[in-house]
Amino acid sequence: MRGHPPEHYAQVAEVYDEALEAGDPPTQAVAEAFAVPYTTAARWVRRTRALGLLPPPKPGLPHGNRLHPVPRTPGPTIPGPTIPGPTPAAREDSDSMPGPHRPMQRPTPEV
Repeated sequence: MRGHPPEHYAQVAEVYDEALEAGDPPTQAVAEAFAVPYTTAARWVRRTRALGLLPPPKPGLPHGNRLHPVPRTPGPTIPGPTIPGPTPAAREDSDSMPGPHRPMQRPTPEV
């Protein structure tokens, strides 16, 4: 026999519903509860819907039909490296060098 018995999909629906009520990502909860990859859990959720154990998804609503995803608190801000600017002497030298903002000056030809 290929696939899982109907009892399996009833358990998937139960885990999915509990996660939805708790405000957790339901498909991720199924993946964690059954120790399977997310893609496998998503396939089981689709099959559970096809069996009528879960309602069809509402278009445009991610995260298991929730209107508002659970807000995530941002992690700590990690400052990047401090890169010192050019020294005053280097700035003076750069004035005489061509760059993207200063076209190279060509000498005028002698006649």
